Amino acid sequence: MAYIETTVDDGSYYNVNFSVGANSTNKRDDVYLVQWMLHRVYNNHPLLAPPEKKRLKIDGWIGAQTIKWIKAFQSDMRRVGRECAFDGRMDSARKAFGAASNKPYTILWLNTVLLAANPKAYSDPASDPEAPLELLMALATNTAAAGPYEEQPIQAPASGGI
Repeated sequence: MAYIETTVDDGSYYNVNFSVGANSTNKRDDVYLVQWMLHRVYNNHPLLAPPEKKRLKIDGWIGAQTIKWIKAFQSDMRRVGRECAFDGRMDSARKAFGAASNKPYTILWLNTVLLAANPKAYSDPASDPEAPLELLMALATNTAAAGPYEEQPIQAPASGGI
């Protein structure tokens, strides 16, 4: 369930409680969060081009299109020299690096790039008319406690810009 997580330095970032993408749990509000963030990144960042002309559907349901956009984002992060898994999924970031990949979680990079691409939407998703109401409600009420892991505050990776 999508929520706002606090970092050890009193910052915050958007996180999912359950994985989104290929071979994932795909809880609806987690999927909404990933779709909305990908949509904003690819529509607002001047250095990133959407992986297809067809607009990403923000509907809370996982499908081939959402997985394609996740993989495109992961590929773009690797192309610009950022360590990022290439597995077509966004896992919950309960620590800075994934246990299997030993790379920063993709959701952390997505936060970093969204902040650079659209600071207003990042700081206030409700200001974006394309942010689904269900997502806004989830962000206002959900916590990490709803997820499968213990809360472990982390330090998000430095952006280094892209």
